[in-house]
Amino acid sequence: MILCLLVVCKFSISQFNSFNCVICRYPVDEPFLNNVRDEVIYQVKRLQSHASIVLWSGNNENEGAIAQNWWRLPADKLAKAKDDYRKLYVDTVMKTVKEMDEGNNRPFITSSPTNGLESIKEDYIATNPQDPLYGK
Repeated sequence: MILCLLVVCKFSISQFNSFNCVICRYPVDEPFLNNVRDEVIYQVKRLQSHASIVLWSGNNENEGAIAQNWWRLPADKLAKAKDDYRKLYVDTVMKTVKEMDEGNNRPFITSSPTNGLESIKEDYIATNPQDPLYGK
């Protein structure tokens, strides 16, 4: 990873960092959220000095998974799963990244892909987060 990052910096290639949350539901109990917070702090401190980092992403494809119910959750459990998603990626990961990377003006997206501002308008879970009108 470090060698790759050095090559990226040397040749002025821009990249985004996606935290290691991939197409999975995660717990949102305090011990887990504290662990996530510590990991985000560690990774942001480690990477924030590299000018090649232009964007932070909270996860890979979890917005799509929750929006389109890839896990086939019953309706009564889907609402809680959406609340858990926001608690993890908005209230914990995004908040911590913004605190730790303050002053660098790097945007944070909760998921990749996402509809960006449209997802935010829809409370961070767009109806169709892979909508080509918003840039996938």
